[in-house]
Amino acid sequence: QEIIECIKKSAQDAGLEEKLVNIAALGNAVIVRYLILPKMTKEELKNAIKFEAEKYVPFNMEDVIFDYQILEDNLEDNKMRLLLVVAKKDYINNRLKLIEEAGFGTKIIDVDSFALANAFFKNFNIDKNKTIALISIGAKFTDINIFRGVLPYFTRTIELGGEDITKMISSKLNLGYDQANELKLNFTGRDLEVYESIKPVITNLVDELRLSFGYYENQFGKDIDEVYISGGTSNLEGFKEHLAKLLGFELRTWETARALKISDSVDKNKFESLKSELSVAVGLAIRE
Repeated sequence: QEIIECIKKSAQDAGLEEKLVNIAALGNAVIVRYLILPKMTKEELKNAIKFEAEKYVPFNMEDVIFDYQILEDNLEDNKMRLLLVVAKKDYINNRLKLIEEAGFGTKIIDVDSFALANAFFKNFNIDKNKTIALISIGAKFTDINIFRGVLPYFTRTIELGGEDITKMISSKLNLGYDQANELKLNFTGRDLEVYESIKPVITNLVDELRLSFGYYENQFGKDIDEVYISGGTSNLEGFKEHLAKLLGFELRTWETARALKISDSVDKNKFESLKSELSVAVGLAIRE
């Protein structure tokens, strides 16, 4: 109910009149896979894709919905590469119910990591031969997307985020959750103490990022050229620099709405403070 009320209030504050909205799915209820299949017609693929999907889905196919997109259809040996996305029906239906009870209908259901990528490519033109990684560190999850040019090659969600950092500060420094969260957002003067307390979380995150980068590089024989970071957790004081040092990559930030015109009615200071958290929302908003 709290989520429903938040959606209603946000829509009211924004003067939103549109009744169809775009939403994103995320987390363990969503599976993203990249498939290499023999080249076939769209009709043949439509008939074959369910059987292919069953090989990669640990759920009963009656309990899921799925969609797919042909990414490349001119590979060697007469093959093509596809993106397959599978989601649990219960998860999607619960999300649709939330939106409906807030007074809206749903136009598009996207995946949060691809919505973020939509926002990124709205703002940047990337050389087709360049490999980039997009890392988004949110409250509960960290999303990793690796692209060569605009084509996705690797997508993964890690169950680590800002809440894990808060819990670790709370545990190691013997603070209540709210106190730990306040300290996380402003720990000037206690830098060493805080970073020592969250070291296990950061080490785990770095290991998972390295594992993901290594998999891509070994699988496709290409190095990652640039790494971009976003998400609310990336704004923590010194976090980006600390993570970059451990990871061995320069972590670049990016302007979520650089290519958009911001309305005069928007609080510019508020927007500046939140812009790294808005990438998924922007990516959803620009979907047609």
